[in-house]
Amino acid sequence: MKCKCDECRAWSRENAQRYRKQRRAQGNPIRKHSGWISDKNRIAVYERDGWTCQICGEPVDRDADPKSDWYPSLDHIVPRSKGGANTLDNLRTAHRWCNCIRGAEDYHTELFARAS
Repeated sequence: MKCKCDECRAWSRENAQRYRKQRRAQGNPIRKHSGWISDKNRIAVYERDGWTCQICGEPVDRDADPKSDWYPSLDHIVPRSKGGANTLDNLRTAHRWCNCIRGAEDYHTELFARAS
């Protein structure tokens, strides 16, 4: 859990501002998630995957608070940071928690880790 003291919050805010300024200078502004994938496509992926996390195999909680670890999210099989697209065949259902823990690991590394 993050520290929420005034000093840490100020440091975090400054770093975020510096990061956004750097991204804009590089021509890569920060985008909000809302414009990436339409609600229609998001629901289509959830339905296709049976509302089940494709990382851990447990069902996602459709009624959970969006800040809950068990809330459904979309995971990029090939991470965007490694050139993955927002296409339906590169998206899968995942718990918010599982998606965060996986990070930008590649799919084959993940499969190898599961087999071990």
